[in-house]
Amino acid sequence: MEEDPSPQGWRANHSCVHVLLEMFVVLIAIGLHDFLTKPHLSEAQEGSPHERGFFWSVALILLSLAVRYFLGTHIHSHSTYDKELKGRLRFSFVKDLIFRTTMAVWLVMMAVSHDFKQFVLRTAGFSLVGFVWSLTVPMFAEESSAPKHWKTWAGVNFLEVVAAGSLWYYIVHNGETFRASLVLAIVYGITFLVDVFRMEAS
Repeated sequence: MEEDPSPQGWRANHSCVHVLLEMFVVLIAIGLHDFLTKPHLSEAQEGSPHERGFFWSVALILLSLAVRYFLGTHIHSHSTYDKELKGRLRFSFVKDLIFRTTMAVWLVMMAVSHDFKQFVLRTAGFSLVGFVWSLTVPMFAEESSAPKHWKTWAGVNFLEVVAAGSLWYYIVHNGETFRASLVLAIVYGITFLVDVFRMEAS
């Protein structure tokens, strides 16, 4: 006679998911708070005719990443871990914990960048970590519960890495320009919409 899944075990997993999500939110809040209270980026753009434009471009990128990764984390965690953890799911849970923490801390580092060039480089790094994380999702998930969004996540993150990396190269050779910040904000705005609409459609 097969044993029923333990309700206590399921509740424990459910609580762990909520703890991870709350930790992610706290770290994101710290990053946004630091962006507003430790304005290294704003100070670096003082005297620029597009100082306010730089500020809002960076704010849009930070907010789009924060919201997108929170939604993705919420959907992925609840669809994957609201069940008994066994086999590859245990390794997947630890792996996701490491990636989530890394990306949340990285977002804080982005928020306290000393200039726009450093911000763009860290943004590319953030998206690269997200791309690698996306590729690991189907490797650890069970076939019956493999998330449907990983291909979208991987494609979106790859586009961001190419865009941010190319802009960083441009900035190194041509200096910081408002046009570069605007282009990056548009790219991350588009990837945010693509990812959110894809999650909503499925």
